[in-house]
Order: sequence, then C-alpha cells, then structure tokens
Amino acid sequence: MVERSEWSVSTDLSAGRLVRVLQDWSLPDADILALLNPRAVRSLRIDKFVDRLTAEIGAAPMI
Repeated sequence: MVERSEWSVSTDLSAGRLVRVLQDWSLPDADILALLNPRAVRSLRIDKFVDRLTAEIGAAPMI
C-alpha cells in the first residue's frame, strides 16, 4: 500500500492500474504554497502561472 495524493494517481485509478483499497479513508486537505518575488520584479509568466493555478484549484492566492 502507498499513500499518495489523489491528483498524482488519478489517471492510474481511472485506467484500473491502481485500486483504492480503503474506500472510506482519505488524506486531509493540504495547502499549496508558492513563494514569490514582489510583484514589481516578478515576471508575467509567473503571474500567469498563479492565475492558472488559482483557476484550477478554485482558491484565491494569499498575495
């Protein structure tokens, strides 16, 4: 048995390569943190990444 984040194994679960054995158990939610330079020196590419991450996980960044 291995404890992994669901997002990291979702493809294998869907394809049947992995099987969930403890149906009623799940990991607690975990925060995602990004350490960023101040906005004045941060690249547009990083801002776009943060925007995309926010859109995907549905939480506002703490910037």
